[in-house]
Amino acid sequence: MIDVKFVTTIEAHEDGREKQVFLDELNSCQVLNMLTRRSADQYDEFRGGFAINHNQKPWNVPGRKKDAAYLYDDLHHTAQWLTALSEVIDEEESKTSFSWLNEESTRLELSKRNRLVIEHQSKRNKLRSLKVDAKEFVRQVLQSSKKLNKFISDLNNRIRIKTAESPLHPISKRLLQVQQKLERLNLNEKIKQLEKSARKL
Repeated sequence: MIDVKFVTTIEAHEDGREKQVFLDELNSCQVLNMLTRRSADQYDEFRGGFAINHNQKPWNVPGRKKDAAYLYDDLHHTAQWLTALSEVIDEEESKTSFSWLNEESTRLELSKRNRLVIEHQSKRNKLRSLKVDAKEFVRQVLQSSKKLNKFISDLNNRIRIKTAESPLHPISKRLLQVQQKLERLNLNEKIKQLEKSARKL
């Protein structure tokens, strides 16, 4: 049993403490508010990653700490999951390595029986090796990515409206930089490519 959901971190309390939330618990207005209210060194972009659970146990959570959070990097690195999955399905060798966290390498290998092996190769963040059904894993990643893509589209629209009147205002400049980063993700094309590759499974 595999489950993949997008997770991000928001300011959850008045005292400034943060907590991780799934995309389903969030709306783009909250993200826009954080981008406009907080200084650039505190919240200068919308970040997040995939929360991967196997047999109802978190995979990308370090150790067994009670308050441990899902590990992720920026959205550019998160999108590498889609590219790497497309590669491992399409390539003849059925192996690839990619980075989704702190430049650390994760290896994917696809067996002839459509079993996907995921091994994160890091001394700092020790994560167990996973063996999952490739078709189901890709389906979950695509489902989560489509929700993220819709969320990003909504956030972009809100940024467009917010910055239309005064694009040279410092907050508007910051928002437009965020928007450029989101557009450079090219998430829509990565989703289409993975959907095309997934037909081979």
